[in-house]
Amino acid sequence: MKPVLERLADLEDLSEDDVSSAMGEVLDGDASSEELAVFLALLRAKKETATEVAAIANAMKSRMVPVETQKEVLEIVGTGGDGADTVNISTMAAILSAACGATVAKHGNRSISSKSGSADVLEAIGIPLDLSPEGVAHCIDKVGIGFMFAPTHHPAMKTVQPVRRSMKIRSVFNIMGPLLNPAGAQRGIIGVYSPSVMTLMADTLLKLGCEHALVVHTEGIDELSTVGVAKAIEIKGQSVTETSIDPLDFGMPRCNLEDLKGGDAEYNAVVMRELLSGKSSSAIQDVVALNSGAGLYVYGMCNSVAEGVEMAKSKLLSGSAIEKLDAWISVANDCPRLE
Repeated sequence: MKPVLERLADLEDLSEDDVSSAMGEVLDGDASSEELAVFLALLRAKKETATEVAAIANAMKSRMVPVETQKEVLEIVGTGGDGADTVNISTMAAILSAACGATVAKHGNRSISSKSGSADVLEAIGIPLDLSPEGVAHCIDKVGIGFMFAPTHHPAMKTVQPVRRSMKIRSVFNIMGPLLNPAGAQRGIIGVYSPSVMTLMADTLLKLGCEHALVVHTEGIDELSTVGVAKAIEIKGQSVTETSIDPLDFGMPRCNLEDLKGGDAEYNAVVMRELLSGKSSSAIQDVVALNSGAGLYVYGMCNSVAEGVEMAKSKLLSGSAIEKLDAWISVANDCPRLE
């Protein structure tokens, strides 16, 4: 670890081998908390490169507990950390996308900075978090959607989390979650907490072999949102294109952030059931359909975000998306649990 820290102190970019070696020590418990804190702080001060972030992701993937499915899966996920405290938009968009016919593998955790993370709201609505990897795979294969609880699939992170909490500043791990899908999702909507990390995220996805994704941010929110025009970077094969997504183009009026505010997990679970039954506010319907529609586009079910939004909105208004959630709850509760 010492040679790597010295190179970082000299503001030198690290090679893949440098990062793999350092992260091996960290994740295998051979580096001290102080060394990890210095590594993360120096990496941030230098500014992380896509090569470095991809190497960290690969080191973590080599130690993760995977979910084996033969299906190509979609992920709709945000980094979190935007401080917006909205309802669980990406989680609802994931379920809606599954209701529209996509196969979804959602990866997430309990809340760190908001009132309700994806794991919190799904647990509140009836999805068990302690499924075995085989149980999650069964949900994905049978129902078209499964949830992978991050602590189950990334046990090596237990050496990192105490240091992250003690540092009080953002580090590379604030953007790592969307890069570590245990089912190997290569198509997705990736929301980030700041426009400043969009290019880094896109370049990293490219290095990791992403097939089709949109990296998005809307006026302080780590998702596509109807509060304004979203900045977006599209990665498709080896092509990377900067663009923007304006909900007005899809007939969706602007809303205020207050219209999307959430509460605790139980409150957000009620909102979720209302939405999927076609009964929620138009503002929440719009923002979820927007993210789901973009997901359907990168998944390959339609030729544009506009077409995807139309598909998602139609499914929402029919009230039938709730059937997908109820089927998932039923199957998940019959699946094998962790010992």
